[in-house]
Amino acid sequence: MEFIEGGTLRDLLDAGPLPWVRAASLLWQAAGALEQIHANGIYHRDLKPENLMLRRGAPPDEDLVLIDFSIAIVKEPDQTIHGLSRAAGTIYYMAPEQAVGFATAATDVYSLAKVLLEMLTGQRLSALLPNASMDLPERVRELVRSLPISAVRGISGIARLGAAVRPLAASAGGT
Repeated sequence: MEFIEGGTLRDLLDAGPLPWVRAASLLWQAAGALEQIHANGIYHRDLKPENLMLRRGAPPDEDLVLIDFSIAIVKEPDQTIHGLSRAAGTIYYMAPEQAVGFATAATDVYSLAKVLLEMLTGQRLSALLPNASMDLPERVRELVRSLPISAVRGISGIARLGAAVRPLAASAGGT
């Protein structure tokens, strides 16, 4: 196992919101990491700022590392029903289907949308959505008023409640 020298995205966010360009860079790096693990049948299920490390001394576009696979689901190639397990994850970042122990690539994409909201607002989800609210798509515009409408639509698209209507690839965004 590799030792990552640096801090977490949470450490960075404790200082406030990130500029849009930096948030976009980190979003694409996280999306790339998710696409790599999803291509191998792995679903993280606990994507949050504490599980995204920023490698000290690395170029800004190559510094994010996805960590902590302790509750990940690994799909066997011959499974027909995949992703079923026990409910696990961090409540504020969990996709609705995780409450019944189900996970797919769309589950991690949903969590990534919530991480992006924290990057852009500089506020913890527990403050943004105090009751672990499931109304994220409707609240996106209110939470990120300063963004262009296309960015708001993209975040709303990847944060849809139904896993079947969310994009499966983290870099796909949504409309």
